[in-house]
Amino acid sequence: MLENSYCASDVTSLTDKDQTTVSKHLKVRTESLDATENMINENTDVTGAF
Repeated sequence: MLENSYCASDVTSLTDKDQTTVSKHLKVRTESLDATENMINENTDVTGAF
């Protein structure tokens, strides 16, 4: 999904949260995006339309 990969330590300088908090939130968001993508793929017919 992302064109570039990022590490939690890349983001911590942009927020007042520590690396552990940022890492946890990135993990949850990534899992959510993966689940959404899987749901979309499961509901796509052979022509690629919904």
